[in-house]
Amino acid sequence: MIVVSCYFGTKNTGVYSAPIKNSYFFTNNTNLKNLILYKGWNYVYVPFDISDDLTKSSLQSKYIKFLQFDLHKYQSNPNESILYCDHKFFIQNHHLKFIKEKCKRALLIRNTPMLKVSIQDEIDHAMMQDRYKLAMPQTIKWLETMYSSYKFSKTNRIMNTGLIFYNKPDQILDLCNETYNACVDLKQPECQIVWGIYSQKYEHLITRCNLEDLNPLWMEPLVERFIFLKRLKNFFLYLII
Repeated sequence: MIVVSCYFGTKNTGVYSAPIKNSYFFTNNTNLKNLILYKGWNYVYVPFDISDDLTKSSLQSKYIKFLQFDLHKYQSNPNESILYCDHKFFIQNHHLKFIKEKCKRALLIRNTPMLKVSIQDEIDHAMMQDRYKLAMPQTIKWLETMYSSYKFSKTNRIMNTGLIFYNKPDQILDLCNETYNACVDLKQPECQIVWGIYSQKYEHLITRCNLEDLNPLWMEPLVERFIFLKRLKNFFLYLII
C-alpha cells in the first residue's frame, strides 16, 4: 500500500504525521516542504499555479484524489493499492488495519452521515459554501441530463470522498477519470455530487462502510496544536494554583 494526500493553495496549513513509510504528500506550496518532510512524508511538488482562490485550489486537489498523476512512478507494482486521505485526517495503524480487513473489492469508501443521504441533500449542504454554490446552476443542469438521458438514480446513497482506498486501482480508474473530468468541466469542486452519479455504474466494485466505523480524527493540525498548547498551559496553571 501507498498513502497519498495533498494540499494546494497559499495557506500555511498543518500536516499530520505520515502513517507509513510509503506516504506521499503532493502540493504546489513550497513553504510546506520542510514540515512535510519533518512529518515523515515524501514531498512531491506539483507545478500548478498557486492561488488563494478556494475553487481553483480545491479543483487542483482532485488531480490527486482521483489518481490523475503518474501512478506507476510511486507504486512498487501496477497492482499496488493506494489510500487517498484528506490532509486534515490523522490516519493511524488501526485505521489501516480496518481498511485492509474490510475491503473485499476494488475500492473502499465511507457513506456520509445519515443527515446527508441523497444527492439533493448534498446539493442543499453545498449551497452553504460559495466555492460550491457558484457552479451549482450548471451542475444541476448536468444532473438533470444524467437523470433523464442516462437514467441515473437520484437516490443513490452519497459517499464521503475525503478518504478512498483504491484496493485495485486499475479496475476503478474509469470512475476516477469520469469524476475528475466532470468536476473540471463543471468547475464544481463538490465532487461528492458527481461521484454519487458515476459511482452507480461501479457499485459492484465498491465496498462501503459506515462513517462511525472508520472515523479518523479530522481537524486542522494547526488548530489541534493550539488546543494542545492551551491545555498544557491550563495544566501548569492548575499545578501553580
